[in-house]
Amino acid sequence: MATILFDIFPATGHYNASILLANRLVKTNRVIFVCEKKYEQVVRKAGFESYPIERHILPSRFSIRYVRISFCLFFYCLSRFRLKEDKRYIQEECFAHKQMLVQIQPDLVCLDSHHFYKKFLYDSYLKSGRLLRIQTMQSTARYAYLFPICYGFLPQYTNMGYRLACFVWKWYRVKSKCVSYIDQILFPGKNIMYHLRLLAGILHKNICEEIDYGRYSPRGVEFRGGKEIVIPSTAFNFPVVESTLSFKRILGEENRQERFSPRYLECVDRIVDLRGHGEKVVYISLGTLSVNDKKLAVRFFMMLRRVCREMEGIASFVISISKNVFPVDFVPYSRNVYLFKRVPQLHLLQYCDLMVTHGGMNSITECISNEVPMLVYPLDKNWDQPGNAARVVYHGMGLKGNMRWATPGSIKRKIDEIWGNYDYYKDNVRKMKARIAAEPDTAMDYINSLLA
Repeated sequence: MATILFDIFPATGHYNASILLANRLVKTNRVIFVCEKKYEQVVRKAGFESYPIERHILPSRFSIRYVRISFCLFFYCLSRFRLKEDKRYIQEECFAHKQMLVQIQPDLVCLDSHHFYKKFLYDSYLKSGRLLRIQTMQSTARYAYLFPICYGFLPQYTNMGYRLACFVWKWYRVKSKCVSYIDQILFPGKNIMYHLRLLAGILHKNICEEIDYGRYSPRGVEFRGGKEIVIPSTAFNFPVVESTLSFKRILGEENRQERFSPRYLECVDRIVDLRGHGEKVVYISLGTLSVNDKKLAVRFFMMLRRVCREMEGIASFVISISKNVFPVDFVPYSRNVYLFKRVPQLHLLQYCDLMVTHGGMNSITECISNEVPMLVYPLDKNWDQPGNAARVVYHGMGLKGNMRWATPGSIKRKIDEIWGNYDYYKDNVRKMKARIAAEPDTAMDYINSLLA
């Protein structure tokens, strides 16, 4: 029996996706998740061992990608403070990870792509074992004709399309380097390159030479190496993506034992009755909102409130606003709106005709599982949401829009367009579901060959 270690980025979507892979591996292997305390319960509830760590190796860092210009002076002063503490922080976490590896001695490490800087630590301290890159979004590697996944452009399979994709990749590389240089000037002690150099000094590695600009990273810095396993279905990707290990995702296999509140069950009974009388049901969710996303999300929700009022009698709307948004902001709202902080999404989608989503990979996969067409408004331009929206449009499973330029009129027109061609979008979602079901499980075959 082999020992497999999962080191996953601390986000719910990353854990949900990785647990699907771990469920296959635990049948014949010992699987351990190294995780922060807040995710221990998630891991244990799923039936896996956990190894608790205080935090991941790199401390909090600043970037103009996320910090407002007006706060730059404050963060500059903060970044000049406690430089020695950051170095001690990284040293302590390196030592904690070394102890963990000595104790567990894994035969295989499944390392989240967002944490791939840890490959240098695993290479230094792991006496034996192999390292896999776990990708919880579509492949971020560079392919001909395709744009970085943070761009919502559809590929054009022509000479001009190829040149345009090459230009955008070059622009992404230039922009990433410029952002890195600006961060090093504005935040001298709290930027990612400073922390990576500290890590390099501790591990006696030349990390900067290993940076891979042919791969997209939300933080602008990614590294070479590691066989990539893509957990989301590669059938959803654009054509020409080759040499990727595909994980066969069985749609509907997620068994989230969530509690249904009486109010939610009452809402389900109501929308089931409305659907029986020919009324459409639209589910709206922008995922788990961060502090940076909240202002834009609330503005979008306000526009949707007007859309709901105009479509009263035609459609009912179930809106999940996230814990960071207050329901009082929506008062008053029309009678066809059911407002929740959070809903059991996988359960609700089976009663819906359309989902308005931010384009997260898990939400899209769950829509495909329940054969629900989508209207995608990407929320965060630094992640995979724009690229996912482009793939939804490419495969004819829905439409996409720009949240920053959206108006109530434009949103309603897109919803009406989907209603007018509903059979077309619904049929394409069914076809995608069938393609996913027919995918080979090359990822499991590869892992089994390593552990044989």
